[in-house]
Amino acid sequence: MKESLNRLARHAKTRESHLLVLMDQVNEKQRVDRMPRLYAHMFSRSSEFEEMKRLVEPPMHIDSAVSANIQFADWVAACVSRAVDYQLVERSEHAWATGGVFDAVRGAFTHKSKVHLWNRSVNDIFHSNVFLRERALYPSVKGHRVSAGMPEEALRKLRAAAEKSQRRK
Repeated sequence: MKESLNRLARHAKTRESHLLVLMDQVNEKQRVDRMPRLYAHMFSRSSEFEEMKRLVEPPMHIDSAVSANIQFADWVAACVSRAVDYQLVERSEHAWATGGVFDAVRGAFTHKSKVHLWNRSVNDIFHSNVFLRERALYPSVKGHRVSAGMPEEALRKLRAAAEKSQRRK
């Protein structure tokens, strides 16, 4: 959440705007636990990073059951998660989350938006590229297109894992 706030603040600075961040409330205990950490993060960071002052206040929690906007955000998050699944899982059932109707979202993301796969040796997915039909980040282990820039060691491990999986069948 802290990194999301940092990115939103940087985006607001580039747009010379201010932001009010709304979050889906999971439960009251989580909200109470989260708020002091978010306040501390925003205010401690604002002395060094002026853009943090672009956030009007720490995220407000709203129950999605009573807010169509938060429900829409849930829908977008679900679509993004399905598109990520398609990009990274060979036998994904979520090809529907790429191309076609999702071409309309191209350009709707901030240019600094990315899916960062922590502790992975594949490149980050930037902007709305997660919705591309072509699987740029999922390297083929069967001779098809391999991701540009993927380290050879990572490819070797993926191929070895695929071969081991095939032997078990």
